[in-house]
Amino acid sequence: MDSARRLGYFWPTTCGGIAECGSCRCQISKGIENVDPPTAAERLIFRILPQADDQPLKTRLACQMTVTGPVTVIKRGVKAR
Repeated sequence: MDSARRLGYFWPTTCGGIAECGSCRCQISKGIENVDPPTAAERLIFRILPQADDQPLKTRLACQMTVTGPVTVIKRGVKAR
């Protein structure tokens, strides 16, 4: 989410990136090996919110995800500012 913002994109969020709303949820389509494991905050929010797909490790909260290499994500609502 921070990387997208630095590049001039709007990334939808309600809580401002503190893992409370789940609106920054995205799907990782490439580069899953280049992100850290889900945080405790992510695991908690995904117990409350339904998963977007049948592969929970590919569904992440952008506000909690640390990227260490190339990653492609899918997120509806992201647009250039």
